[in-house]
Amino acid sequence: MAEHDHRDPLSHPEVQQASARQYLIAYLLGLVALLFSCILTAGFDLSSHGTIAAISILAVIAASGQVYLLFNLNLSKTMLWHTAAFVLTAPLVLMAIGLTLWMFHYLGPRTMLGG
Repeated sequence: MAEHDHRDPLSHPEVQQASARQYLIAYLLGLVALLFSCILTAGFDLSSHGTIAAISILAVIAASGQVYLLFNLNLSKTMLWHTAAFVLTAPLVLMAIGLTLWMFHYLGPRTMLGG
């Protein structure tokens, strides 16, 4: 393990930001995922469930790449607590999204006009 200069807090790995190369790769990954999502929705080649599944997979790939490349979350000793916080927060976010979708799917037709 490398020694860190304790006088300069910005020299610690916990606060280091992504490099320009990592930003470019994360941007291109998000752009490619967006492009494929647009092609999937404009093409109408898949069923509605297939389209939602494909777009969800592309979103997970783009988000995972950005979490790793931009936030530098990994299993190294210096980033372990940041990664643990993300792992514990992610299910809450997914649950909030899932419950919102459930609400729109089941309660929307009962409360909206023309449903």
